[in-house]
Amino acid sequence: IPYNMVPALREFAREGPRKYSYLLETICKCFDSFLDMNIASGDSWEYLFIMILLARCVSHRFDKVFLPLNEDSYRDCSVSFNVFIGLLDSEVTLWNNTKVDNLIRTITVPNHFPHIAVYEPQHFYFETFDVIVAVYDRSGKRTLYGYQL
Repeated sequence: IPYNMVPALREFAREGPRKYSYLLETICKCFDSFLDMNIASGDSWEYLFIMILLARCVSHRFDKVFLPLNEDSYRDCSVSFNVFIGLLDSEVTLWNNTKVDNLIRTITVPNHFPHIAVYEPQHFYFETFDVIVAVYDRSGKRTLYGYQL
């Protein structure tokens, strides 16, 4: 049933505020990938996790476990997915990197705060985490969250 929402999400991505277009389209692509995966596969659950994570970030709805942020502090935050990376070191990208430290080192600071940057490392042998979230508060201080799914 949730997949039936994808056409509406895609239309909203095209016709709605440009601020969310890319993220809504990313959520739709995650739905597509989730449907294409074997349900028993861990990959399918990664897409489901990313969909929920992005939806929570865009709607500014957090909790004490999933992404423990104060809703008031991040009410007007911007959100990105797989951007602001690799600009400091052109040799390291989401697609060719296998090390957490390299990925963290190459994350560039966004232009404004607060900001939530969600990263899904693309290399099959990436160590430890399936999703990394960099949260920047109003002062620009970064806090990292890693998720092993």
